[in-house]
Amino acid sequence: MIDGPDRLECTSNNVNVSPSLRVVVGSTFSISCTADSKPPPSTFILSGPGGYNLPMSFTGITRTQAGSYSVEAMNNPPSVPTLRVNGTAVQGTVNIIKGNSKVFNCSTDSNPASSYSWTYPRGSSGISTLRVANFLHSTDDGDYTCTVQNRMISSFGSFQNGVNMTTITMARK
Repeated sequence: MIDGPDRLECTSNNVNVSPSLRVVVGSTFSISCTADSKPPPSTFILSGPGGYNLPMSFTGITRTQAGSYSVEAMNNPPSVPTLRVNGTAVQGTVNIIKGNSKVFNCSTDSNPASSYSWTYPRGSSGISTLRVANFLHSTDDGDYTCTVQNRMISSFGSFQNGVNMTTITMARK
């Protein structure tokens, strides 16, 4: 089950600072936040008078930093997948020897977790690991593409699909 962040809770020095925080000029403090969601947010972004994506730590706060700040909980789309053939990271063109077998692995970093799919000369597969036995040049030369995707759901009922892919070309040696 995937649930968007419900209620954002922020603390500083173990004190709840949601919805407001008052500090003395010159104070040093950090803000940490949590949100009740499945999966938990991967990133919290602080925005305020100093801009967007501000550090959540303040050293010697000044009067010019006074004002309204907001914290946004975010998940992240899949990064460009990393491809491994028999355990070795590869990119571009990979040479193969006729009759060999290969194990292709696709991995990515995302929150929530991504689903995986492969398209390759023999067909397609919906898992992160693809096994191809007995390479034959006539049927196995060509592009091997791993596509990763996830669905990021917000508390407001909207969603965004994240998609990324990587392709390698297998060629006879």
